[in-house]
Amino acid sequence: MVWRAHQPPAALYMEAMERAGLRAHLHRATFAAEMPKERWFAMVRSRFWSTFSKFSDAELEAGIVELEASHAGVDCVTFREELLLLVGEKK
Repeated sequence: MVWRAHQPPAALYMEAMERAGLRAHLHRATFAAEMPKERWFAMVRSRFWSTFSKFSDAELEAGIVELEASHAGVDCVTFREELLLLVGEKK
């Protein structure tokens, strides 16, 4: 995945927090998400997520064609979202 390839590991930040004198805790928050398919496509086209800055307009449109094919016949897309929350606590 393009996004994963450009993300530093959470451990890098946790180690920096520990060196700064904090206890580092990593929490994962997952939840179901749903949105209208056309809104999702508009967000991709506008490069809503920084990951999409790596793609040309033509590459994004090619991806949207693939998404449209895999989500044909539906008005909304549903997916699981996951957030990583890094919390520093004073020792």
